[in-house]
Amino acid sequence: MKSLQKNNSPTIDNGIEQTWEFAHPSNRKSTGPLDRFKTMLKGKSYKILLDHLDHEIVQENLNNSVALFEVSVLGKDKSYYKFKWQVEKYKIDGPFKDCWLTTMVSAPMPLGSSI
Repeated sequence: MKSLQKNNSPTIDNGIEQTWEFAHPSNRKSTGPLDRFKTMLKGKSYKILLDHLDHEIVQENLNNSVALFEVSVLGKDKSYYKFKWQVEKYKIDGPFKDCWLTTMVSAPMPLGSSI
């Protein structure tokens, strides 16, 4: 979330690229390749995540292989949004074995203005 909050630091779209690095291979198949993923994150639903003002992450559920979080974001528009964010532990041998990778991020749920 911190890299998305400062998406263009130290380079343009660095936050998106770092988020892509933590995407589960099954998620990459539906959201990728990287250029398509960048377009998706800059689109109407997910642009809220880019350069947002603040965020809070609350763990909702955790077992040995799946974790679900509620992520609240204060967007640049001074409105709050909530996302469900799921990660899974990757089980297949290779460089990602035993890493927690993103398998799902819900569409944003508006929570109202901060003003």
